[in-house]
Amino acid sequence: MAPVPAFNLAPQLRRKNAQLQRCSIAQIGNRLYLRGTLPDQNDPGKRRQARIALGLEASPEQLKTAAAAAFELEEQLLEGRFHWGDWEGEGLAARLRGEDAAATVTMPQFCEAIEALFDRKYPEVEKSWATIWGKKYKPAIALLRDMRGPCDQERLVAALLQVESPSSRKSTGSVFSQALALLDLPVDREAIAQAAAGYSRAELQVRVIPSDEELLEFWGRLRLPHWRWMFGIVMAFGIRPHEIIGCTLGADGVLEVPHETKTGNRQVWACPEEWIEELGLHHMHRPSQDKLKVSRACNDYLRDQGIAMPLYAARHAYAIRLLKYGISSDVGARLMGHSVEIHNNTYRHWIDRRHMAALRERIGHKFKREPGIDSAA
Repeated sequence: MAPVPAFNLAPQLRRKNAQLQRCSIAQIGNRLYLRGTLPDQNDPGKRRQARIALGLEASPEQLKTAAAAAFELEEQLLEGRFHWGDWEGEGLAARLRGEDAAATVTMPQFCEAIEALFDRKYPEVEKSWATIWGKKYKPAIALLRDMRGPCDQERLVAALLQVESPSSRKSTGSVFSQALALLDLPVDREAIAQAAAGYSRAELQVRVIPSDEELLEFWGRLRLPHWRWMFGIVMAFGIRPHEIIGCTLGADGVLEVPHETKTGNRQVWACPEEWIEELGLHHMHRPSQDKLKVSRACNDYLRDQGIAMPLYAARHAYAIRLLKYGISSDVGARLMGHSVEIHNNTYRHWIDRRHMAALRERIGHKFKREPGIDSAA
């Protein structure tokens, strides 16, 4: 069988590459590639001309996909946040599918980013226990060493809360935040900083989580309809802020989180359900930002309104509310899109006397003796 002849894309490539400065799109035979001066995979401190195989056929249709990837690579190189993990294997496949590539970053890749961060900041410093490598960066990697699967906020916070020494916890949190910035992951770095500067798991108090009354008061201050709607959705359904992109609220009051997210498709219930109507959540006003920017933009707006609370705290409040309403951990974990282990480790210790009193009042009738039953029987 004769090979399929390649399209001659030279004119289109010239037009696309004229818009790029730090990389270019190349056609080699019947395939499309990206070229640029990139960090050496074996020695990130060095840079050299390299080629990224996209696995795309050289056709006008596939050129659109390659061009989108090239502009993303251009932006990464411009901002100094290029990471090979984004351009290989599943990271590249997700990017070419138009998904949130940051959602494919695993814990081992995050550890690699921490080491790359050290290499960038301290290229002349030896990696030994006697240097800042051994005192700050290596302990941060060791904390995550045995973790597999995706890198997300809950897992990073849970890891930080295992560090008993306040100074070590603060140091590790700083490393995490810098690595998150390097990868530009859609994680609320304020929550990381709060966990790092605040309390260990044993010390953490529920006072860092807003009450329902505070949330409603904050919501009432918001005037821009898209941030007001987003705030209401997060506080009522407990989704991750970046999941606002692509989610849909059905007529039955069930929120659908799409497949193109870190944990895939799931259905979420409002808690309490009355908030759907009270907050007008069926009248959608979706923000215009993408997944990587929407959380940060909303937090900036909240600060401008004098609300010193990261939006992610509304998700924490939802989790605690589920426990107060008597929702089991396995159901709560499924609604929130994480494991039962993460759900229990992150949220159960936030139930204090006030919440226990509310839960007891709600289910207390179950413990009352039924009339006519002898307690001594």
